[in-house]
Amino acid sequence: MDVYKKWLNIAIVFILSFSLLSPAALADTQQIETSELESSSPIKSNGEEASVFPEITSNTDEEVVIDKSSLQTAIEKAEQNKAPVKVSDDGKDIDPADYWVTQTEQDVYTNVIVSAQQLLADEHAIQEDIDAKVFTIENGSNKAIITSESIQKYLEKNIKNFVIQSEKNFKIEVPTSIFSGIKLTEKEQLKASVTKDAKNKQFTVTFEIENADGKSKSISIDKEYLKVTLPANELKSNTVVLQLVGGEYKPVPHKIVNGEIVLFTKTSGTFVLKESTVTYKDTEHYLAYKEEIEFLASRHVIQGTTSETFEANISITRAQFAELVSRALGLQATGENPFDDTKGKWYATEIQALYEAGITKGSTASTFNPEVPITRQQAAALMARTLEYLNADVKAGGEINFKDANNISSEYLPYIKLLNSLDIMSGMQDGSFDPTSSITRGQTAKILKRTLNIAGIM
Repeated sequence: MDVYKKWLNIAIVFILSFSLLSPAALADTQQIETSELESSSPIKSNGEEASVFPEITSNTDEEVVIDKSSLQTAIEKAEQNKAPVKVSDDGKDIDPADYWVTQTEQDVYTNVIVSAQQLLADEHAIQEDIDAKVFTIENGSNKAIITSESIQKYLEKNIKNFVIQSEKNFKIEVPTSIFSGIKLTEKEQLKASVTKDAKNKQFTVTFEIENADGKSKSISIDKEYLKVTLPANELKSNTVVLQLVGGEYKPVPHKIVNGEIVLFTKTSGTFVLKESTVTYKDTEHYLAYKEEIEFLASRHVIQGTTSETFEANISITRAQFAELVSRALGLQATGENPFDDTKGKWYATEIQALYEAGITKGSTASTFNPEVPITRQQAAALMARTLEYLNADVKAGGEINFKDANNISSEYLPYIKLLNSLDIMSGMQDGSFDPTSSITRGQTAKILKRTLNIAGIM
């Protein structure tokens, strides 16, 4: 990436300088006399060539911050100024009214433009170098230690992510935004590691603060996630990852793609690889939701009403819906429960976590109405806020054409437009959206899986 930065630095200066200082550019702002043209000609009075390009100097040790907008503007100006310039190799038969360069200079100038365009197109490589600081662990080790001094130094440079990687073993991506709420003393340091237990098909992710005495305290992440990537060779298609907490399996956002496990977690923990296939006898009657139900059930996100039945066509309450979303995202409550009507209930913690994440709201400041069926427009709001919480790069496209669009509350209309454009919620078969009707368990499974897929965490 250092090569990219050096070249880009030179290219920006080179193109901007020539595009702004070339005779063609100057001609737009002032009248140039023939004598001035002769004195600024690429051919000196003694017949020797003189370059029209300014001398370029660059401190290659200095870190370059890429301003892509400026580079694009420079390229456009350079292209515009290139057209009026005529080429002459020997300087003969030159019309003083024209501006010209040697063929060699023209070729160099063209090559610089092409190089700059290639750098501009290579957005991923450039951006990755700016956004991330990579810490490579030596082979044979499974942990990284980052001092508080180093963390502060990189925060001051606006580094957005730490990437801790062990070749052919694992990679942990840490958003540096999490350190805004953590005060590290001079003697404290960050410890991150992945320990594999092949015999038990599990691995442990450690992410904690360690003091000078070797004592550690765990870190719980608020809005962001640790992204852990491990090789996953020869896994069966029904393999899932579950978090082992107090002897129980809990869902954790993850994908298994292209021979890799990609895990999203907010805490340290032990994670188990498990072959899991969950089916219900009655889903054969609801084939429109069967795949989504089984996908989420195998990951312990959703459960049937019994071990054999799912009952996809019955409505789902506000508490049940909130609990599913909270479990799917792996959220954890940290503050005080604001809702009096959920305290002491089985769903209290999940609703509180979803509220703290900004995904759900109460009916009032102190009530949630947990046992009331959630409406379709309320469900749409929660899915749209989930996408926002996960920083999904999505936006609404076009208007909605539901025949009952006038019945949609203005509060929920933007959410429904977004979900409709993403094909998460596309309305009923009769062309309506039916905003105030309750949503069913099967419909919930379908829109939740689609949302998680689009956000890229399942």
